[in-house]
Amino acid sequence: MVTEPGIELMLGLIHDAQFGPLVMLGFGGADLEQVRDVACALPPFDSATARRLLDTLKGRALLDPRPGRPAPALDEYCRAAARFSAFAAGAGELLSEVDVNPVIVHGSGCVAVDALIVGRRGEPESSHRRLTG
Repeated sequence: MVTEPGIELMLGLIHDAQFGPLVMLGFGGADLEQVRDVACALPPFDSATARRLLDTLKGRALLDPRPGRPAPALDEYCRAAARFSAFAAGAGELLSEVDVNPVIVHGSGCVAVDALIVGRRGEPESSHRRLTG
């Protein structure tokens, strides 16, 4: 269990018919579908690009330090996003989607709490693997 409170962000991969693998990053958690505050980029990209993508989010101000709370470790999240984008560049043609949500970003780092990986080879719904923890 994640005991350190933080901001819920996400990392995702979708396979676009025209562009191929596309990485999404932005606000996550249970309200992801309602909030819909994400940015997309073609992989691979570096952590500086991930930071620029974060800076385009409508809710960007929510990532700023607040009184009584340590600043979220956005550099760690951006490094994780860059590594995820390298994974997407290498394996993205085999995958239909990947959802890493939420990624809890707290004062000392970030941790992926849940992930869903869906292959592109026409496997039936029952073969999807859900990773937790």
